Formats: sequence, C-alpha cells, structure tokens
Amino acid sequence: MRFPSESSRRDPAGRPRRLPGAHPAHPRHRLAPRQSEPQNRTRWSDSDVQVLVRAVHAYQASWSDINKAVGRGDIVLHVPRNPQALRDKARLLKQHFLM
Repeated sequence: MRFPSESSRRDPAGRPRRLPGAHPAHPRHRLAPRQSEPQNRTRWSDSDVQVLVRAVHAYQASWSDINKAVGRGDIVLHVPRNPQALRDKARLLKQHFLM
C-alpha cells in the first residue's frame, strides 16, 4: 500500500487538499457550548487555611498523601474541598508568603 507524499496532499498554494465530496464543517454541526450552573465560591476560613498549612508541612506537600488524609478524615476542613482546590490555595498562599 502506498501513501501519498506530504506534497501531494497540498494544492499549489500550499493549502491542504480536500477529499472529493468533503465540505467544511457547517456551524449547524458544531457542538453547542454547554450550559452550566454558575460557580458558587466559598471563602476559605482562617481555620481551614491553618489546617491546610499544617497539612502541607506535615505531609511535605505530598498531595496524594494529603488527599488520602482528607478522605480518611484525618484532615478535617469546615468546607469540603476537592484536591485541585487544596493545591490552588496552597499555591496562592505560597505566593502571598513570598511577596
């Protein structure tokens, strides 16, 4: 089986050639943007920030261990947070401490 060379897949102007019968995507066929609920953000309480700082120190910023400890209930936050929220807050705190 022979494959066409890269140069034969392009027209003289260098644009990719279209297959016979192929049409550009029509806007009607594109996916509509998902409608989602607005995010409800909850401020971090001072106590939750302190718990996070202690956890980062105790677990040496091992996020998998911190996530496991939160799942087991060893680390208790007043507002449940997902792993990404914990990392994001820790990153922002680090920036704040360094400034």
